[in-house]
Amino acid sequence: MTRLRTAAAALLAAGLLTGCGEITNTLTPPPGTATPFTVALAGPPNFTQAGIYEARVRGDFAQTDLHVRLLMVADPLKAIEDGRAEIAVASEPAVLLTRNRHIAVAAVAALLQGPEQLSVRCGAAAHPAANRTRTGPRRTGTHTATATVTTTALTTAPRAHPPLRPLRCRAVSDAHPDPAYRQAPTYNRLNLVVTENEIVNHAPVLRRFVQALARGYEAVRADPAAAAAALVDADPTLNVTAQLTGIRASLADFFPTAATTTRPWGFQTVADWNAFGSWMLDHHLISNINATPDAVTNELLAGQGV
Repeated sequence: MTRLRTAAAALLAAGLLTGCGEITNTLTPPPGTATPFTVALAGPPNFTQAGIYEARVRGDFAQTDLHVRLLMVADPLKAIEDGRAEIAVASEPAVLLTRNRHIAVAAVAALLQGPEQLSVRCGAAAHPAANRTRTGPRRTGTHTATATVTTTALTTAPRAHPPLRPLRCRAVSDAHPDPAYRQAPTYNRLNLVVTENEIVNHAPVLRRFVQALARGYEAVRADPAAAAAALVDADPTLNVTAQLTGIRASLADFFPTAATTTRPWGFQTVADWNAFGSWMLDHHLISNINATPDAVTNELLAGQGV
């Protein structure tokens, strides 16, 4: 992380990077003057991205003077490499595989922590809600999840929501599609990823985006039903019951219990990244010994910094 820390220190000395706390935007910029900011996503809206769409609906990005555009692409990391987007949403393995090709990208926040592969499966009419439970150690990434909803779940929320469709949905933990990763050390399923040049040249803008997104995910935790509605607003073909089920099942990975009281949203454990990177090297999934160092930084999170 030496290069990233050196760059951030230079920005701090120039008065361009806040060392702790969140950015407080007290300006009211004229219409049309917000900073354009593009986020590369691997697919259409889904429950793992709930905070992104919730932050957009709530105006969290606009309040930090950002005009956020969402770019759907097959390879989000390629989009930031090519300069089509400022930030990408990608998995930890994808980050290290990209760095293995000597492309300088870095994860700046964990969006979905833990390697769990969740899918939502729906059947006929709804049944009483059940709590999510985990089985097995976190390092294997195995868990089961059940979460169902009734009509009262949405009618009590402060915003207007689409009606629930008469479905019974449950979130299921699926095995990683690549068998090589099924016994891997813990890693982050989704991260916010940028090029190292983006950190050097535009750290204040990145910080504003990351912290606005943190507020979006806090809102998801406070009102999962509203977050499900925001996803349906973005894509009316989605089933709101299924999205709400997925959101509720993912809350423990959006906000890991052990970290939520002492660390900001998005905090990444460098030791886990190092362990997973070493595992990838040992299993010949990567060959570049420099792929893991500098792959992660928490310096853009609320209350963090140099």
